[in-house]
Amino acid sequence: GDDALALAMMAAGASGVISVTSNVLPGRVCEVTRLLCRGELAAARAAHFALLPLHGLMFVEPNPVPCKQALDLLGRARPDVRLPLVKAGESTRARLAGLLSEMGLAVQP
Repeated sequence: GDDALALAMMAAGASGVISVTSNVLPGRVCEVTRLLCRGELAAARAAHFALLPLHGLMFVEPNPVPCKQALDLLGRARPDVRLPLVKAGESTRARLAGLLSEMGLAVQP
């Protein structure tokens, strides 16, 4: 359940990950697990480390708030959440927008 630990847990014998980040970038998270399953640790490590900043941002506010905000920035879902949760703060939104852009993804204004 903690994306940032997926590489270490799978290297220690776990068979997969329950991932928040995979809701935003499913292909990239799946690639990490595929590489690990094939024993390609160096490539898996590189792919995992590339995702670490996003893994971290997924938990700066209560789940699923940052995830829904990221999906909204990518034009895939609305950022709405039910009470007692509230939408992501402007700081979180700006950080996500910047990171997703740095990752080469098209971010909605």
